Amino acid sequence: MALTHLLSSANELLIERKRVRVSGLYVAWLVSAALLLMVNWVSLWGLVALKRWTVPEVSIQFLTAVIQYFTCSTFRIAEARDDGPIDLPTIFEERRPLICGFFLALAFTSPKLSSTKARQRPDQGSTGTSTSFRRMNHGVQGGSYWASVMGPLARNS
Repeated sequence: MALTHLLSSANELLIERKRVRVSGLYVAWLVSAALLLMVNWVSLWGLVALKRWTVPEVSIQFLTAVIQYFTCSTFRIAEARDDGPIDLPTIFEERRPLICGFFLALAFTSPKLSSTKARQRPDQGSTGTSTSFRRMNHGVQGGSYWASVMGPLARNS
C-alpha cells in the first residue's frame, strides 16, 4: 500500500502536470521514500533464513512496516478536482515535519531491523543468505547506499 501512495501521487502529478508547481525537495524526498521502500523489500529476503521468530522480531517488522506506510502516505496528493494550481513547495513546507519525523523514525528502527536480519540458522554456516546480509548491513551502517541495495543481490564468493 505504501508504494500505491507513491505511484498514485506521481500519476496524479503527471496527469495534472500543467497545473503543478514543481518542488525539487518534494521530488527528492519522494524518490528517497521509493528507494527506501525498495531497499527494505530487498532486505526482507534474509528473513527466509530465520527458523523461528521472537516477539520482538515480529514487533520490529510490524513497526517498520507501519512507519514506512506513513512515510509514503505523506507524499499522497489528493485528486485535485478544482482548477487551482498544485503547489508542491507549499505542500512540502506543510508536510516537512511529518516527512522528516517518519524518516527519522525509520532511521531508529533500521539498526534493530538489521540485527534481526543478521541472525542466521545454525546449520547455514558462512554461506548463503546470511553472507549477503552481512554485506548489506555493513553497507547500511558504513554509509554506502549502493552496497546496501546490491548486497542481497551479490553473488557469494
